[in-house]
Amino acid sequence: MLGSVVPTSAEYQQRLADQLLTESLPAKSHLTRAGEICRRLYFIESGIVRSYHIDDYGNECTNWFMGEGDLACAATSFFEQKPSLENIELLQDSVLVSITWNQLNALYADFNEANLIGRVMAEKYLVIIAAINMQRNTPKIMSRYANLLRQHPNIEQLTTQGNIASYLGITRETLSRLKAELIRNK
Repeated sequence: MLGSVVPTSAEYQQRLADQLLTESLPAKSHLTRAGEICRRLYFIESGIVRSYHIDDYGNECTNWFMGEGDLACAATSFFEQKPSLENIELLQDSVLVSITWNQLNALYADFNEANLIGRVMAEKYLVIIAAINMQRNTPKIMSRYANLLRQHPNIEQLTTQGNIASYLGITRETLSRLKAELIRNK
């Protein structure tokens, strides 16, 4: 995947092979919990991940979903190496490839191609997060729901209605009515 951004040297590829950690983790595992420092940046080889925080009323509020081929981390915590405000949870058994903050920064220091790849990937995720924020400001819930289904076509099978509703900023009951309306209009 990284070679598609820019050609990479054999030395860079070898360093990555030596440092990347591949793990198979079960559903419900947490990669980061609020209050902890996110120490690793994860590439999702298979599975789906969600970010959530606990609001002032004790409710879980889903921030985003990331799936196969995406990166996942508590970004502010990882890049600033400070305690996270969010939790990162696996929604299904997953295979993840990760690198530590120290390893990533050593790659940036030692390899020009690492800097270019890092910039391109950061731009990609900035665009994703901007789109998520724009969707949240869309007044039409149906549009937000349709966008979610376009981004993650199998989301209904991969997570709970509560997680989907919290991502959309609605109650489970409103989500049920929305789905019933979609069925009626087909």
